[in-house]
Amino acid sequence: MVNPVMPYAWGSQDGIATLQGRAPAAEPEAELWMGAHPRAASVLDGLDQPLDAVIAADPEGVLGGDVVARFGPRLPFMLKVLSAAEPLSLQVHPDDDLAQRGFAAEDAAGIDRAAPDRSYRDPYAKPEMLVALSKFETLLGFRPAEQAADVVARLNVRRLDHVVEALRSGAPTGEIFLDLVDWPDGQRHDLVAEVRRGAATSASRIAPWLVTLADRYPADAGVAAAVLLNHIELQPGQGIYVEPGQIHAHLHGTGVEILGGSDNVVRAGLTPKHVAIDELRRMLSIGAASPAVVEPKSEADGEQRWRAPRPEFALSRIRVEGQSQELAPRGPQILFCIEGKVDISTDSDATVTISSGESAFVAANAGRVAIACQGVILRATTGLAFARDEA
Repeated sequence: MVNPVMPYAWGSQDGIATLQGRAPAAEPEAELWMGAHPRAASVLDGLDQPLDAVIAADPEGVLGGDVVARFGPRLPFMLKVLSAAEPLSLQVHPDDDLAQRGFAAEDAAGIDRAAPDRSYRDPYAKPEMLVALSKFETLLGFRPAEQAADVVARLNVRRLDHVVEALRSGAPTGEIFLDLVDWPDGQRHDLVAEVRRGAATSASRIAPWLVTLADRYPADAGVAAAVLLNHIELQPGQGIYVEPGQIHAHLHGTGVEILGGSDNVVRAGLTPKHVAIDELRRMLSIGAASPAVVEPKSEADGEQRWRAPRPEFALSRIRVEGQSQELAPRGPQILFCIEGKVDISTDSDATVTISSGESAFVAANAGRVAIACQGVILRATTGLAFARDEA
């Protein structure tokens, strides 16, 4: 697969480059996309065709009948390497119903699908799971109200005294978040300045990030709202699952992200891009919870899988140590090498070798798939085969 790199401003110059064994890039490289999303589909080397076109020509052969029956003639997942040198925006993604209705409404309103103020670029949900390749810091989900009140109180920001009182009175953290990101425009600069002063002397783990965010976005109320989110530090191999509607903002690090085949995002702040408060109110899950870190679990066939509750995707890790081993059938797959090199062979094709940072697509009709050599691969596919095994 020849995979496009997205040069978003928050990207790092060395995360993707190091994985691929090359010198740091001259400009930020934020995401390496692997999949068939029409915005930036991977090109299949040898065929010299984008993956979405290959699927369109033979959806049942490439995807398998069960995938087409469940998701239609499209690859229902994407795989990315995400490498953040700077924080991403506060954001949420839609569930199935909101994605379908929002996409139809924006189309009916005549909003161009590439317009910067468009929230729904396709009619699909966007659940996500991220597995860290380096130490990775993120904000995910809302803190329980009492804990959020304590963190806000320690900042000693008089403008937020009513927030502390409301949280301690049992107001849902998500409702307070919505009030903060909708703070009056003329008062935002003063609010952020006070939060920065409080964070500069706070011992809270999130405090240094609040200082960083305030310096980048001195008039963005999302700086204050970020205090209400759980701050999580992942070690390599640990993962997190992001539900549709769950607020999050990745802060720093490199990881592999598997997600529904969608590019829908609604931003709540910490960005120069379009912030859609009305859509946010419709989409945001306001409940609080402490997100569980997802550890890989060994399957009967020796793969280690990070379990997620959605059928669109499944992600597992396989260590290859010389001797050829056959992979259990899983439908359409992306095999992504994260260490060493791996030989991949099928009944119909010559052997393909991928090295760290490279990937290969395996169609559902490829027949037997075997891997050999020395390395580690991540295997991305749909969750349908696993669901059958576990039924």
